[in-house]
Amino acid sequence: MTTRSELLVLLQHGDSFFPSGGFASSWGLETLYAETQVHNAATLASFVDGQLRCRWALCDRAALHNVYQAGENLKAVAEIDAEVETLSLARDLREASRRAGRALLRVHTQLGTANATAYLERIRLGHA
Repeated sequence: MTTRSELLVLLQHGDSFFPSGGFASSWGLETLYAETQVHNAATLASFVDGQLRCRWALCDRAALHNVYQAGENLKAVAEIDAEVETLSLARDLREASRRAGRALLRVHTQLGTANATAYLERIRLGHA
């Protein structure tokens, strides 16, 4: 069961005003729209379905679970991070993911979240 404080954190992270950097990327939707591959409600629904079923459910969700299990073991977290990077075949999506990740880490560094500063430093040193 989710506590009220956990629910508040979830709502904060999902808010479009939360400075996570996630708003800066459409994950390819804008390009698909410009190329008229996504042009109506049905093709948009197909895009969202594909993102949820193929990317989130099969990759991101598993990575998130594994990172949660790794806990404070930042070396293990970095290995999972590298695996997700490898699975992101499109260069633009990898770069967008990196930008969003760094933005989210910077926010959590400012919030004082445990290990956020340490992981940001690992990235700066090229260890993640």
